Amino acid sequence: MNPDPMNPQRPPYPPSAGGPWHQPAAPVPPAQFGPPAQFGPPAQFGPPAPSGPPARVPRKPGAAATILLILGALIVGGLCGGGPGAVAGYVTTEPDGPTAPPSMRPAFPDAARRYLPDLKVADLADNWLVKPNGYRCAPSDSPTRISEAKNRMSCEPTEEGLSAVDALIEYDGDTQLQYVGVTCGFKPGANYCKTLFANLGDAIFPRRPELAKQAQEWAGKNVDGDNITTTIGGVRLTIELSPHRMTVIPDA
Repeated sequence: MNPDPMNPQRPPYPPSAGGPWHQPAAPVPPAQFGPPAQFGPPAQFGPPAPSGPPARVPRKPGAAATILLILGALIVGGLCGGGPGAVAGYVTTEPDGPTAPPSMRPAFPDAARRYLPDLKVADLADNWLVKPNGYRCAPSDSPTRISEAKNRMSCEPTEEGLSAVDALIEYDGDTQLQYVGVTCGFKPGANYCKTLFANLGDAIFPRRPELAKQAQEWAGKNVDGDNITTTIGGVRLTIELSPHRMTVIPDA
């Protein structure tokens, strides 16, 4: 009999255990497990990092510190030998130099070389300017000097039209001439300037005719040169254009 008359298709409830419809359940086999997993040794970890600021890279000591360390080592180790002086010598020692002082330069020219050689004031004033050419010469009261001589003589021509011409002689004594100069204010190319300069070259060597000729030719050739100089027989001759003049000084 169907216990559920509302649903004739539903099978009746199974009988209770032990009834004719009871089928025992099939036994469930036990679960199969493999061998236990193999694990290695536990991981090794170092000590934890310090929590302070990062370490500073050591710096090399400076030059001053190095010197102080050297001094300290010398003093403590007893290597100074002579006390503080030896320490200073150790620090400031320089490479060995020559043991002998360098040779001195040649001696300065003696007093005789301060003057024009073998020349007298009279050779120029009397024998060249006054007697043959009619110049008038007299000591100058002007304190101005081109050289360091004590005395100065000024000579001027007496001929008309030569006011632009003069001559100067500076000297300490009659045979101690330091400077001779002639000025010719005419334009370049004037024949008077050429004659004047050439005659001065001849007059400064009254007792040495070979040098007189050489100086005379040089002065005539370079009469209109600018800042031209030469040395003849221990005498320096110079010609300039502004002002136009020729000068003679010792080549000491």
